[in-house]
Amino acid sequence: MTAGVLFDAMETLLTHEPPLRVLLAERWLGPGGGTSPESVSTALEAMSREGRWPGPEADPGPRLAAWTSFCREAIARAGGAGDGPLAAVAARHLLEPGSYRLFDDAAPCLRRLRGLGFRVGLVSNFDAWLHDVLDALGVRELLDGIVVSGELGVVKPAPGIFHAGARSLGLSPGRCLHVGDSVRIDVEGARRAGLTPVLLDRRGRHPGHAGHRITGLDQLDELARRWRAES
Repeated sequence: MTAGVLFDAMETLLTHEPPLRVLLAERWLGPGGGTSPESVSTALEAMSREGRWPGPEADPGPRLAAWTSFCREAIARAGGAGDGPLAAVAARHLLEPGSYRLFDDAAPCLRRLRGLGFRVGLVSNFDAWLHDVLDALGVRELLDGIVVSGELGVVKPAPGIFHAGARSLGLSPGRCLHVGDSVRIDVEGARRAGLTPVLLDRRGRHPGHAGHRITGLDQLDELARRWRAES
């Protein structure tokens, strides 16, 4: 029976170069940046829990303003000079499609899954300019469906965006895995929507996670084959 695998985008298939926790830290921005990548990570995780990440914005001007404000707050929470000009520098770099890269295990994983007969898609909380990033990375042709919150008007963890991802593959939610790095947004959201979640824990932050958990996409093929056979 046909099955699908949906992926989160950021920190699952692709990352910013440098990663956001480094971009906003002193080692990249210099004095006035966050004191360390670790302090920035703590700030970003808190802002995620509080729903502080910028929402979709089609207009480049307001988009830059929203991300500048976001970077300013993250820098300040991490112990840097959040009222300085570095937030705008970081935001411009963050919004440049050429600043993103695929994880080394991403494209090979997508190709293997497609070779195994899975339909493969992406479900992301992102603006519509994610398409520019995917084009720059040459990954669009590896995806059978792409659902972006900025176009749909629904954001994870709401069930509707996961359901839209399943529809983009021509499948029911119960025939789809969803792979992502956030327990709250990806795992819990996908489970509530009727998909089977897989936590991608690249940095080993959730060793006691009770559900499906992998530390790299090279581990997904076997899990996906086993799940398909058992479901």
